[in-house]
Amino acid sequence: PISGDVVPEDEAVTFQATVADGEDPPSSLSLSWVSDIDGEFSTQGSDSAGAIYFQQAGLSRGSHTITGTVTDTDGLYTQAMVNLHINGAPTAPVVEVSPDPASTTDDLVATLTTASTDPDGDPISYSFVWLVDGVVSSASSLATLSASDTTRDETWTVEVTPTDGYTDGPSASDSVTIDNSVPEITDLAISPDPATASDTLVCSWTYTDADGD
Repeated sequence: PISGDVVPEDEAVTFQATVADGEDPPSSLSLSWVSDIDGEFSTQGSDSAGAIYFQQAGLSRGSHTITGTVTDTDGLYTQAMVNLHINGAPTAPVVEVSPDPASTTDDLVATLTTASTDPDGDPISYSFVWLVDGVVSSASSLATLSASDTTRDETWTVEVTPTDGYTDGPSASDSVTIDNSVPEITDLAISPDPATASDTLVCSWTYTDADGD
């Protein structure tokens, strides 16, 4: 691995190296791979050309210093080190979109009803992706989606992904379909005002409809 690599705990770590010696062939050199947390975890040697390649699963969570030691037939040795962080990903949260049911006049709000937890105790942050009818929208990358971005009969889904700064955890989602909004009457008036018994009364008004009906 490259020094400073971060690897999720459920993935194997790939180790690669090349060894050579002025007197001994590579295949006669002995190798030891040691973690300062787990101790020696491999004695994987090289092929006839000096190339070493293997995968190792099951390393403990945490920041490891990995030391590779190669020793020749005279007992002389050299070492190389890399730093490696095995990270436990946060758990999936539980998210709800409100209100539900929702209409075109409602802002949509994604609320975490159950927060993620991190096995390493790392602080967790969340990213929000909104999709309309299954297509990613650029309308919002926050927990709130404005009513001005929604239209009747659309299905809006929010996907929430936790991260501990090293690894993303599994996402959670919730959806709501936008219902019809009722029209509103404004500026209702009766004229003339004041009126007499001989006047014809006229009702006038204006209206708006959030759905454009």
